[in-house]
Amino acid sequence: MRSLIPILISLSRLAIAPFVIYLARDGKWPVVVLLIVYAFTSDYFDSFIAKKLGVQHNKIITKIDSICDGLFSLALVYSLYECHTLPLTLAIIMILFWWLLALWGMIFPIRNPLARIIFAILGTIRSLILISVYCLCIAKAFGLLVMIGTLVAAMIVFFFFLIAAMQETIAWFLGMPRKI
Repeated sequence: MRSLIPILISLSRLAIAPFVIYLARDGKWPVVVLLIVYAFTSDYFDSFIAKKLGVQHNKIITKIDSICDGLFSLALVYSLYECHTLPLTLAIIMILFWWLLALWGMIFPIRNPLARIIFAILGTIRSLILISVYCLCIAKAFGLLVMIGTLVAAMIVFFFFLIAAMQETIAWFLGMPRKI
């Protein structure tokens, strides 16, 4: 029962994905950006709540969260393609890269230190791709200047997350206890 709360939060991202496509087709990009903010926020809170409830290592929760994230991102990429903002080739490459990385992470456990580092690098590339997709949505909604400011802010935040991920990977590689 406790694991139901994070699952419902993850599924809410999946539920708004069709609205993202519909609103983007209608040119309502400010609303699409609000839905992206909701998706970011809910992604953070479902992980936070899962940790607080002690169910963060539940395989079903992590798989559902990953699938919902992927489908929401797919809706964004498709919306940008539909609105002639993203070329088809680039959209297909982005979608394939996202799903291959997600499937690899779900199928193969990362026990080998080298595999963990490679997975971290690929995850970083995936995050950069997502930041670019979100910035394209912001540019459609508010213009280029706001998008540049958002991109700079996102890169600063991303840089701090990258440092934290590198510290965790090095600690894991050296066999040090993991921070929770």
